[in-house]
Amino acid sequence: MEMQNSAKSSFSDSICPSPSDPRILAALAARKLLGEVKRAVDIAGVESLTASDILVNAPINKVVDLKNIIGRPKQTRSAMSRLPRK
Repeated sequence: MEMQNSAKSSFSDSICPSPSDPRILAALAARKLLGEVKRAVDIAGVESLTASDILVNAPINKVVDLKNIIGRPKQTRSAMSRLPRK
């Protein structure tokens, strides 16, 4: 029984890094920064923080790349700027 607990502890430690692990902290910081630039609708910021070879399943039921991901907000922003203002 003791052997199993020892092996189990060693196994889980190797899979679950510490919350203070620099890789975990860097990933959380990058995720926070990406969230901030998305909320600010900073298209250039999102593009600079996104992998150039990204592929995602879009809500339009297609696989899209970075060009399409960045192009959609640009098109929306352009179309909205042409709407009459009150």
